[in-house]
Amino acid sequence: MKPSLQTPWIEISNALSKSLYLKVGLLLLPVSLVWIVFGWAITQDGPAHLASAKIANEWLDGQNPVRSIYTLDLRPLPNWSGQALSMLALKRVPAIWANRLMNLAGLWLPPMAIVSLLRVVQAQRLNSGWGVALWISLTAMNLVWSFGFTSFLLGLAMAWVVLGRVWSFGSGQVSGLRPWLGLAISWWVLFLCHLVAYGIAGLVCGSLVLATPGWRLRKRFQIVVATATSLPLVWNYRRITGGSSLELIWEHFHWSQIFEVSNWVRHLGWIDPISVVSKRWLPIVEIESTWAILCQPLFWTILAIFVLLLDVGFKAWAGAKAGEQRGWFLGILILLIFGVLGPDSLGRDQGHYLPQRILIGAMSVASVVWPMTTVGKVRMATCFLAAAWLGQSVSLMELGRKSARLTFSISGIGDFISSGDRVLAFNDAKPWAYRSNPRLHLDSVVVMAAEAVTSWNLYEAAHAYFPLHFRQKPPGLDPRGLEAVSLKQSQEQVSERRLQIHSIVQAADGQVDVILVLADQGSELGQVVRDSDEIRTKWKLQRETQSWAIYRRR
Repeated sequence: MKPSLQTPWIEISNALSKSLYLKVGLLLLPVSLVWIVFGWAITQDGPAHLASAKIANEWLDGQNPVRSIYTLDLRPLPNWSGQALSMLALKRVPAIWANRLMNLAGLWLPPMAIVSLLRVVQAQRLNSGWGVALWISLTAMNLVWSFGFTSFLLGLAMAWVVLGRVWSFGSGQVSGLRPWLGLAISWWVLFLCHLVAYGIAGLVCGSLVLATPGWRLRKRFQIVVATATSLPLVWNYRRITGGSSLELIWEHFHWSQIFEVSNWVRHLGWIDPISVVSKRWLPIVEIESTWAILCQPLFWTILAIFVLLLDVGFKAWAGAKAGEQRGWFLGILILLIFGVLGPDSLGRDQGHYLPQRILIGAMSVASVVWPMTTVGKVRMATCFLAAAWLGQSVSLMELGRKSARLTFSISGIGDFISSGDRVLAFNDAKPWAYRSNPRLHLDSVVVMAAEAVTSWNLYEAAHAYFPLHFRQKPPGLDPRGLEAVSLKQSQEQVSERRLQIHSIVQAADGQVDVILVLADQGSELGQVVRDSDEIRTKWKLQRETQSWAIYRRR
């Protein structure tokens, strides 16, 4: 009897129905393929991370042009994961493949780590339905990923690994000195990945220790001790970074207007971690409309959450009071409170976008308590999540295609960059439909064009919590000031921008070999730079196109 041609498809279907890894992988595949095809598709901060890794490799190789401007801090800083992985990738593969690898690592590792956490927590009762798979895929295709916060995303993946170890230890699946040491070391590794991910895992771990029934007191104490062994790293980090003052900063929420609806609408729209495009924008057709919100992934995700809470959420919470999920529910609640009411930053010298990161953590933890049933309202929620997944996939595929077009527009500029060049760039970071803005660090792509190219725009080097630092920043060439010039758009800011550009070009004398103008010829920024008296007298135009211009010191 001949084997049926349908047999392989049946086997694939059966495997897919049982494997949550396969389901999540399939849902991430369309976005991944687009970002692979467009090899130089970039996120907002991705180019800066890659350029920083290239410079760090050259610093370790002892190249003098790099060592004269930068220093590499080899001490335990909580941003080493993205730096180290990027450095390794650039050592092993061409830059375009390193870019692909880093983009895909941030997209794939956190959701796959969540699936591994579910396997540990749910054991034989693993929920492998399409509803939870869609939810997990949305936690991967988020705003933070489009920003290119690679170290945080790697840290988030490690956070779920650590919590899996916590659960195994607390629930008695493992015991003894070796698993305890493994748990302690995992906390140390997590700290080196990212401080916010470390904090997210710490909050959830505390919730599990406090609220999970059935755990023995001795186990809870051992988990607390294992976690506490990593706290000296936090103290040492504060010492390394100069003990910068903590300052709670809310960028869009005003406590004096706490009872005003517009205040909450503005704040919630800002901390939304799902939407990667303006809520008034429709990708592909490129139409701006108030009704575009109906096609937003956030809209369909909220509908799914509402349906789940209405039908099974409160029942699940009531059941969890006597069950093992109570600690997870408490962790989700704490993260939601911190995410919604917490500040955007803990200080002007600290990282930003704190609420978005915490809310992504809360969404990920929610996968653990996803309803097991597949009937009624849960199926409706799955349909809503499918609509959200479709909208999010289309948005990120379009982002990849359009950001690759940005890099293509400056591809020819690399022919005019020489080894050892010190570069200063004026980026025209004009707003567009996407919330992330790759134009901010587009100049970092140019740093990849030759060996030992250094850049005064490299924002990482201006922050103590990254491993690569400027040895000394010349007055007037601070990356934050350069970024501020790039972001000025209104007519009221034109005169202020002219003065700033005049000051920056003056400061560049003797510190810069090449000035890049990454702006269209007709743009206000491009025109201001081109008309500058300092540019005309001390710099020679080497080449100019519609998208960029390059000046070399006379």
